[in-house]
Amino acid sequence: MDKIIRRKALCELVGLSYSSVYRRVRRGQFPAPIVLGSCGQAIGWFEYEVLEWLRAQRRVALPRPGDDGADNGEDNQDGEGDRG
Repeated sequence: MDKIIRRKALCELVGLSYSSVYRRVRRGQFPAPIVLGSCGQAIGWFEYEVLEWLRAQRRVALPRPGDDGADNGEDNQDGEGDRG
């Protein structure tokens, strides 16, 4: 059975405020919550979806192996690169 994370635990896990989480949910940038129970007042997130999102954020934030941040001229707008 999939574990459900409630709001407080979610915010602690991802390091974001609830308003930041919900803003990302509305933009489609964070997993959507699910409604718990029939009254619809309680919500939660599937833990595996949140952990997948965290892993994806880590992949985006980490530099590629061998990338020392040196400018190799590939970003020049004229497309000619640095010729020294």
